[in-house]
Amino acid sequence: MAHKYVNRAWMTTATTGTGTVTLVAAVSGDHYTFAEAGMSNGDTANYVIRDGDDVEMGVGTYTSSGTTFSRDTVTSSRISGTAGTSKISLSGSATIFIGVLAAFYSRSREVLTANRDYYVRTDGNDSNDGLANTSGGAFLTIQKALDVTAGLDRATYTVTIHVASGTYTNALRWGGGVGSVTPILEGDTTTPSNVVLSVTSNTVLSVSAPLVFRGFKLTTTTSGHGVSVVGAGYLTASALNFGTVPSGQIHIVCVLGGKVTFVGAYTISGNAARHILLQTGGVLDMSSITVTLTGTPAWASQFIYADTGGSASFYSITWSGASTGPRYNIQSGGFVETYTSGVGSLPGNSPGVWNDKDLLIKQTADYTLTSSVATQKLFNASTNGTLGLGTGVYTFECELYLTTMSATSGNMAFHILGGGGATLGSILYLVDGIDSTTPLDAAARSGSASVTSASVASVSAAGTGTGLVVRIHGTFNVTAAGTIIPSCALVTANAAIVKAGSYFKCRRHVENGTTVVGEWS
Repeated sequence: MAHKYVNRAWMTTATTGTGTVTLVAAVSGDHYTFAEAGMSNGDTANYVIRDGDDVEMGVGTYTSSGTTFSRDTVTSSRISGTAGTSKISLSGSATIFIGVLAAFYSRSREVLTANRDYYVRTDGNDSNDGLANTSGGAFLTIQKALDVTAGLDRATYTVTIHVASGTYTNALRWGGGVGSVTPILEGDTTTPSNVVLSVTSNTVLSVSAPLVFRGFKLTTTTSGHGVSVVGAGYLTASALNFGTVPSGQIHIVCVLGGKVTFVGAYTISGNAARHILLQTGGVLDMSSITVTLTGTPAWASQFIYADTGGSASFYSITWSGASTGPRYNIQSGGFVETYTSGVGSLPGNSPGVWNDKDLLIKQTADYTLTSSVATQKLFNASTNGTLGLGTGVYTFECELYLTTMSATSGNMAFHILGGGGATLGSILYLVDGIDSTTPLDAAARSGSASVTSASVASVSAAGTGTGLVVRIHGTFNVTAAGTIIPSCALVTANAAIVKAGSYFKCRRHVENGTTVVGEWS
């Protein structure tokens, strides 16, 4: 999204009235459509509309789906011979072209010599200068304040836009300007829900330059994300309340290198397909803050999605409250760091999927099993030895070294699922092992195979040795997300020891139903 100047873009329109223009076709063969001239979705441009003897000039926004051009700000017009800044009520046979307006081409920037405060109120007026917190001084729209700020040379001074309580319905865009200090867009940082940004069929805030953003509740209807940060966009956020967005829409989108940093607590109060989406180098980070979830928000897809260089960092985060839906979907090239908390700490009530990533548990100290023939977990490197898995096709391997097993029949059965709650299918694995008092010495190997979660009672040929070494590898599908607890059932009860170095790991490759990856024929 950028402000564009393009050549010979001139189109017809059948639109009537004063609303957004629907573009039809190039005026003639030697002119271009806006798209052919180089306009992209979300770009702004200076425009001129001609309708008979009437003319209107201003700044608008191009939307590639439609195809439409909005008449955002009218700088001048002449209607029925009268000059002003009103919009033409179009007849249905007007034309519109992209032009360079003198007001934009020749104007110079005001250079600040001190910090500046602008005010926005629901009883303000965009004809005001925005410098006083009164109805006669404040702006009516937030976008007007952003546009004025973008037109300044801020030098080394801070511009703060103060937005009064109320509901504001216009979509916002921030593309930057001139200055070394990041501007601040601020609502009510104590009670963000007092200042509501409620937008229909558009993203609430689109950012492609640095901006401090705090003290607002965001919600959309019909379509539209909460915030979208792209390219050079860098949003420093706090004291926000993310309300409900429509089906398929997302609270926070960071793509093409855009970055969001939360420097203070915030709230999630509404549903979304995802709370966070990170792609093509998009970055989100937060540290030592509290995120409060109210009303049990539901994630139709998952709380966070990351791929193709998208990354998130959650350090020492307090998640207060509950939500439903999968926690994460981390695809190739995506990265989510939760430090010691683990991805299971993220909001949601079911495991997500993590593609092409080894999910590992390894004993760094010996672990003594319960003297029982009941099924029990094999690992205590995590408290419960439990791994949450989303649906998909997995491969796995497990290497175990057990000692002090019963000399009567020191062997075991292996269970992938154990007492976990996932639903597994298409199971196939092979066990290769040595049952011997000294299994680390050279000895004959034996094994078994299984197509169910639980193997046969003795995974390798049973002996009277008190040691057992096995290697297990295979594949399974998770057809319903849940947990697995790699486990064993001792053939004869004894306080056997799972030795340090024993491990289990698995990796998700593809969705269920996919049978090949690569150029198979």
